Amino acid sequence: MRWLLLSLLLVTSSATAQDRAQTSGLGVGIGAGFENAGLGGHALYYLQTRNERWRVAPHLGVGYFGKAGVSGGVMALFGRRHRLVLDVLVSPAAGEGGSHRATTLYYGLSLLAGWEWMSMQGWALRSTIGVAYRPKLDDEALFVAVNPLSLTYKFW
Repeated sequence: MRWLLLSLLLVTSSATAQDRAQTSGLGVGIGAGFENAGLGGHALYYLQTRNERWRVAPHLGVGYFGKAGVSGGVMALFGRRHRLVLDVLVSPAAGEGGSHRATTLYYGLSLLAGWEWMSMQGWALRSTIGVAYRPKLDDEALFVAVNPLSLTYKFW
């Protein structure tokens, strides 16, 4: 009887883990870059579409970029475990300040493309690069935007 219960538990847990990459669900994580508002954390919700290869993920980030900042946007992801990522977001794009004055954050609009890998257990690694536009800084309005690494855990 014990072996039957243990086997049933293992089969159920592995089926649940296998479904995490292909279902809708909440994910939270840490990282560095635009998605995390500098160095910080993020939360996102994967919305699985009817096509098993496509999903959309709105996301919010909170982090440190000279001072506390926030970011937010939406990702489109294509693939099963290895996924192409297209991300449109608003986040801190520049900071200005000094030792005797407060830091000012300048926000920008970014379009990033990259890659995500999600394990059967719900762990995901994501890296993206693209272009950003900072309307408040005319001399350097366009520049390269990077989200070098985000580590996410998807709960279900």
